[in-house]
Amino acid sequence: CTGTNSICFLLHCRLLQPLGVSEVCCFSSSMASVEDQFDTALEEVSDETNKLEGVPDSRKLILYKYFKQAKEGDISTEQPWKIQIEKRLKWDAWDSVRGMSTEDAMKGYVEEWEKQKQEFSPS
Repeated sequence: CTGTNSICFLLHCRLLQPLGVSEVCCFSSSMASVEDQFDTALEEVSDETNKLEGVPDSRKLILYKYFKQAKEGDISTEQPWKIQIEKRLKWDAWDSVRGMSTEDAMKGYVEEWEKQKQEFSPS
């Protein structure tokens, strides 16, 4: 077993190799980039066969805020009036991630999508 990265060494040599798994490195260039993971998540969300059941609006807003931050950056519109309930909820959600980097927003989106798939996928 070779490798200079101790985490990779431990993962491969101590855990996977005894199970007969070879040719694996946790830091391989084939690992999907954050942007690739984000694009894959967007495709899955758009796919009609991946519809989730019973996702609360608060969780939908989490995906919304990360998507908007990743695609457009900080919100630049004026805050809607409170009586414009849906617009205001979306604005507040997006504003809550003001200053977050594109990469962190993409990561947040992917993580939340994975959680929602586990929690709300139809059986």
